[in-house]
Amino acid sequence: MPYQREEMITASEVARYVYCQRAWWYDHELIRTGKFRRHAHRRGRLGKGQVTYQGQYAERLNRQLVSYDYGVTGRPDYVIDRDSLPVPVLRKIGHAPDAPYDSHVAQILVHCLLIETTVRVPPPFGIVRYNERTFEVDYDPPAFDALMHLLEEIRSEKKHTTTPHRSHEIRRRCFGCSHQGTCDESLVQG
Repeated sequence: MPYQREEMITASEVARYVYCQRAWWYDHELIRTGKFRRHAHRRGRLGKGQVTYQGQYAERLNRQLVSYDYGVTGRPDYVIDRDSLPVPVLRKIGHAPDAPYDSHVAQILVHCLLIETTVRVPPPFGIVRYNERTFEVDYDPPAFDALMHLLEEIRSEKKHTTTPHRSHEIRRRCFGCSHQGTCDESLVQG
């Protein structure tokens, strides 16, 4: 069954959910009640139209991608051509971890799904690029299944009326969270 526009889940929303379910819930409620304010992007971040895909599928990939079949939408930072296949790239500014963060893996998998549904050709992987390191994230049947499970989990959580508990034990996530002042589970409360 195709999803309606208002039921869409964005790639960045998937990343936020994986990062901290409680912060995702606060964002979701602000959006639902019309109180959400978008933050200005930091300087140096790749912007719309700065880097574009020049391959065979350029006309279909140089815009916001939408899959009504899976109910997701998003736009990779850019798409490269690898052996005549489109490969999405997620550019992250900052220190490179030893392995890509789970939230970034989830986000790039949404971009892979969007490319597959847009051009009917699955990318073999997506790329998460940090300042000092680049990771290839396989887009294979287990990754697809995990993404489908995650999307279903997010849709299920959207139906609940209670705020979920914090889904991590990482103090620095709470330190940089925009909901730190209202979250009664913050790890940095004084």
